[in-house]
Amino acid sequence: MSQLGDLIRYTREHAPLLQLTLLAGVADRIEEAMKWLFDADRGLFRDHVRESYYRDRKAAEARRAQAEREAQALLGDTRKTLAAERERALEEARRAALDLGTGVARRLLAELPMQFRAEAWIERIEQHISRLAKSDRDGLARQPEHFAGADLDSGRTAPGEPPWLLSRRPRLGQAQAFRAEN
Repeated sequence: MSQLGDLIRYTREHAPLLQLTLLAGVADRIEEAMKWLFDADRGLFRDHVRESYYRDRKAAEARRAQAEREAQALLGDTRKTLAAERERALEEARRAALDLGTGVARRLLAELPMQFRAEAWIERIEQHISRLAKSDRDGLARQPEHFAGADLDSGRTAPGEPPWLLSRRPRLGQAQAFRAEN
């Protein structure tokens, strides 16, 4: 019995080491068994493993395709948003340029003498009248209340008219006689 007592004492003293050795051996056996059971090429459940891998691969491909579709939709929405923002920015720039141009034109016109500003308008009116049909021009000639106080053919100015307007009258009178009578 003394040998049995020595064995018990030895086991108690070295129990943790013995447990580790036993567990290591069991772990090796478990790893070998898992390979034997689940190896994709030679394992007992190889068909099941292949099918599982196939399902996992298909699920991953489906997730990837869905992510790509969502990314494309997001990219399309982003492009549309950027195009709309770009258009708004261009519109604001156009408005700012127009406002700036209008301001500059107003300042320049304010510095021009009245005679030159009026001549520009008179030229536009003459062009418009010359493009009218004869019947429309005749209709204008029959509306003397629009020209009260002005004698367009006589070469005289109406009260309060600037003298330079007299030089423009013959050109107006050539297209049609506009005579306003009081």
